Amino acid sequence: VNLYLDRNWLSFISAGMFEELQSLQVLDLANNKLSFHERPALLPPFAKLPKLRMLKLTSQESSGPMTLRHDLFRGLRQLKTLDLSDNKFTTFNTLPFQPLGGLEVLQLSNIYHG
Repeated sequence: VNLYLDRNWLSFISAGMFEELQSLQVLDLANNKLSFHERPALLPPFAKLPKLRMLKLTSQESSGPMTLRHDLFRGLRQLKTLDLSDNKFTTFNTLPFQPLGGLEVLQLSNIYHG
């Protein structure tokens, strides 16, 4: 199952938004307004997607600081491709990537840090 939500001006993804789509394999959220900063006591938005193999988060036009919460990719054991290209990050560290042991492709082209 593939879900394409690119170019929808999404600014927030709730913790249970994809809970019923556990067979989802491709999720395209490119060209939205997502910012993924810490939200205490909430599950990460992708935690209930155990079969997800490709996640596209390119070109987010966030109004706030673009950071990757430390547990953003928790539960994505099957993820093979992650695309974060064309984003402007205020901070960028490796902690969010630790749960992605099976990751084969990490695309970070044209990212800005600062």
